[in-house]
Amino acid sequence: MNIADNLQHLETHYINIWIKKWEQQLAEIDSEPLRKQLQENIDKAKREIKKREEGGE
Repeated sequence: MNIADNLQHLETHYINIWIKKWEQQLAEIDSEPLRKQLQENIDKAKREIKKREEGGE
C-alpha cells in the first residue's frame, strides 16, 4: 500500500466517523433546519464513500 492509498483509507475512515457523529446528533436534535443540514451532510458523505468504493475520485 502506498502513501496515496494510506491517505485514501484514512480519509474514508474519518468520513465514516463523521457519518456516525451526525447520525447521533440527528437522533438528538429537534430543530428542523439543523436536522435538514445534518441529513444533507450524511447523504453527501455516504455518496463520497460509495464513490470511493466504486473506484472513482
